[in-house]
Formats: sequence, C-alpha cells, structure tokens
Amino acid sequence: MIKLVELDKSTFYAKEVDVVRLKREAGFLSEFLETLSVDELNLKNSILPFCKAAIERPDEFPIDIYDEPLPITHMLDSGITFPAHFLEIYSQFFNTAVGARIDLENRVEKGDKLYAPMEFE
Repeated sequence: MIKLVELDKSTFYAKEVDVVRLKREAGFLSEFLETLSVDELNLKNSILPFCKAAIERPDEFPIDIYDEPLPITHMLDSGITFPAHFLEIYSQFFNTAVGARIDLENRVEKGDKLYAPMEFE
C-alpha cells in the first residue's frame, strides 16, 4: 500500500516509518548479527540495541539520521572490511529506521507541509 507521509523539512525524511517493515528488518539484522562467530568490530553491541528498540518500541521511530549506531561511511573510508552481506542488511534497516524510504521525486506541498509517497507493507 502506498501512503502519503509528511516529511521533515530539514532532512526530507519521513516523519513516520512502516512499522511492519521496521520490525521485520530489525529481526533479520538481529538474526544476522547473532550468527556472527567473530565480531571484531563489536557490531552486536553497537547495533542490537537499535534492533531491540525497533521491535519493542517502534513508536519511537524514525530516529534522527545522526543517531546512526555506526559511522559506516567513515569506517569504509578507513578501509574497514565488514562481514559478507552486512552492509546490505544494515542499510536496509537503517534506511527504514530514519524514514528514508520515500519517493522524494514525487513530493507535494500542502499548505506549509511537505509530503511524499511511501510504500507500506
């Protein structure tokens, strides 16, 4: 289902998230992290609290873009190698968690508010 959601005017991210998708992606990321036999980057301790919050308290989402549990871009620029498939799974969760899953090209203004379509599960 596609729904028109209000955007934050400073970030252009949605002010709400698809709770079903958020919980699903948080669960998938949690499962992935729990299966890591080696966690040299301490990913579990950094990310699992966000996953738990998404599952238990989805009404507290979206989170601020600057509340990212890991400085992924900086880490990549530093040459850090992540476990296989981690970046894909993490980015899917994080994009949902911050409200970035909107169709920004089709945004509309209504009065003094900005909206964009977003697909919900």
